[in-house]
Amino acid sequence: MRTLIGERYTSKSSEQKEKVDVDDWMVATIELNSGAVGVIEVTRMAAGASQASGFEVYGSQGANLHGN
Repeated sequence: MRTLIGERYTSKSSEQKEKVDVDDWMVATIELNSGAVGVIEVTRMAAGASQASGFEVYGSQGANLHGN
């Protein structure tokens, strides 16, 4: 996990910045009991994403995409 952006504007219309004290990116490699290997990446750095969330699963039989 990392905090890649050390400070952010307090609001869209403000010129004032504040220190960021939470991680905004994480990546992990996982291995399931079946032997399958996966990568999980989580970020809040996408501009304009607001509170959008979703996930994508890619495997040997194609992709499965979910989001709101």
